[in-house]
Amino acid sequence: MKIKPTVCVADWQAEIDRMSKELDLLDNKLQQSNWKTKRIESYFCLAAENRANVMQTAV
Repeated sequence: MKIKPTVCVADWQAEIDRMSKELDLLDNKLQQSNWKTKRIESYFCLAAENRANVMQTAV
């Protein structure tokens, strides 16, 4: 008795590799967006602290 595969493993592996690469690229874009967002938030927090310090110094 011979067993024949019902799916082509090479085709599946190629599809999985393609999807993995696509997921990695999407993850990189998401991380890049998160870094930019943190920088913007940090900038506004720092600016608010500076304004508060200036106001305290003026009093």
